[in-house]
Amino acid sequence: MENLEKALEKVLSTVGTVAKAYEDKKIVPMEWIKIGGSAVMWTWIFKHLPEIKADMDTATEAGVTEMIERLKVKFDIPQDKLEEAIEQALSVVLIFLVMVWGEDGLKKDETQVS
Repeated sequence: MENLEKALEKVLSTVGTVAKAYEDKKIVPMEWIKIGGSAVMWTWIFKHLPEIKADMDTATEAGVTEMIERLKVKFDIPQDKLEEAIEQALSVVLIFLVMVWGEDGLKKDETQVS
């Protein structure tokens, strides 16, 4: 799930850049430049969509949960309510994407007892 995690890191980096820029309730031109620079990195996501999809196809519930926890630790958004909303949205979106794109939805780990 390396490619999927890297793609989400790029998105969350942009979200963090926007959140920090908006802390004072305004975004000045230099902050817009930083936001734009961060968003340009999203081109990597579009170039690697097949690899990202492959990661989602082989994702397990435990793997997705672990990845979400790593991303929560790595990206600390300044506004707590915004951070909580982003984390919840990220969890829902990831689970939905894996269910839609995954061959069998969220695959259970082999060691997990039903």
